[in-house]
Amino acid sequence: TVPEIEYNNLALKVTQILPKLIGEGKFTNQGDIKERRDRFIMASNPLPVFIKECCDRFDEAFISYNEFYTAYVKYLNRLKKRRVSRKEFKASLEDEGLWMDKTTKNVDGEFKTNYWLVGVKLKEDFYSNYSKITELHTQKNGSRKAIGDSGNFGIKGINPLKVTEETIQDSIQTPPKDSLRAIISDLAVKTGNPTPIDKVLLEAKQKGFNEDTFEQTIKVLLKEGEIFEPKPGFIQLI
Repeated sequence: TVPEIEYNNLALKVTQILPKLIGEGKFTNQGDIKERRDRFIMASNPLPVFIKECCDRFDEAFISYNEFYTAYVKYLNRLKKRRVSRKEFKASLEDEGLWMDKTTKNVDGEFKTNYWLVGVKLKEDFYSNYSKITELHTQKNGSRKAIGDSGNFGIKGINPLKVTEETIQDSIQTPPKDSLRAIISDLAVKTGNPTPIDKVLLEAKQKGFNEDTFEQTIKVLLKEGEIFEPKPGFIQLI
């Protein structure tokens, strides 16, 4: 039961705030129409903002689907936003006119077959400016800051001015389903689709999975629609 004094305190607070609210005719930190629109976009689907601020778009650009998804998830984690599944991510990319395509690309003189996004890439200074971009949005949205050892917004123990792809990867533990998805993707490149589940299990064990974790993670990926079984004993990424 709520004590009566709490109701009295609430009534007192209302009588203090209401005259000021009526006099000014607006709430604090409400922002103009553009600011409110930007906050709504960041809350509902931050991908367009991520592409605008963190990426370059031109016809010759390309990036591996896995790298782009990983960078976006780190961006969401840093802003304390909900993590999106690959299925949601793929649909959002298509809304932005970007499609995943399995093809071969020349990467630093070496031809690699992978799932690529064509027409977009991360900015050259994405990792060096990573902290600054996310800190700016955190300040705009009034979110609670994460304080690192340096006292700046950032992952604990990491100087935000020296953030690299490796330090970001090391600072956040990769969930089992992300690791397993990467294993399936790598095997698909090597052996083609669909991939025998026995080969996936063998590779997963070498990466630290036990059979129980493997089985549960496969069930999660199937349930979330990120993989499917084209025929018994074989799996394939969506």
